[in-house]
Amino acid sequence: MAESFQSNYATANGIAQAGSPLGLIVVAPLMQLFLDTYGWRAVFLLMGGISLHLVVLGALLRQPSLKNKEHADSYHSVSSREQGIDDELDEKSQQIAGVAKLVSKITLGFLVDRDFVKLRPALLILSIGCAICLVTDMWLKSYWLVLVITAIYVSFNGSISSLVDVYTRELIGTECLASAFSWMELMNGILTFSGGFVPGLIYDMTGNYDMAFIIMGCLYVPPLAALLVERIRRTKRDA
Repeated sequence: MAESFQSNYATANGIAQAGSPLGLIVVAPLMQLFLDTYGWRAVFLLMGGISLHLVVLGALLRQPSLKNKEHADSYHSVSSREQGIDDELDEKSQQIAGVAKLVSKITLGFLVDRDFVKLRPALLILSIGCAICLVTDMWLKSYWLVLVITAIYVSFNGSISSLVDVYTRELIGTECLASAFSWMELMNGILTFSGGFVPGLIYDMTGNYDMAFIIMGCLYVPPLAALLVERIRRTKRDA
């Protein structure tokens, strides 16, 4: 996609990544409907059949023409259950978070492309916001407060995932972009794998998820340091 969109890349990337928040909006009630109607075994068959459509979508992708060639949600769910919020309210919170994520991805990409918002300050503010949402989770005691913070966190985190692609292309260009994305996905996979059991281990050791949220919030600090280093290097280079 970076090769196909020489301009308006942030907007295009935001639209392309809108499928993730759409999934939050649609899949939760759809799975509940399948579960109530057909049972849990059929749910896996039906979701597997829906996932097979990705094969068709992948087959429709084509190489860009040469002339264009220049390219933490689940933890809040855990938190809401810890505080006694039932499944129906939790499902609604996921849908609201999905809407917030969808709007933020598309809107922020458009604003960055039109230069209304600068890319690096946006990443800085979004990262700090995500860290604050996670670290302050232990003080959230009401459903509505959890809902608001979840919507903020999901929208901010979704915007980061969209803008990071834009930032990466700006740093290294399109020639090495595929390799860079591969390494990024590898690291993301490692963190996702670790995130699957580390919070549970912390819960077994401490009896709550407070420390897990603090650790996840601290993971947003290294990117802030990277932005600072890149800023210093750019300043020295331009001097």
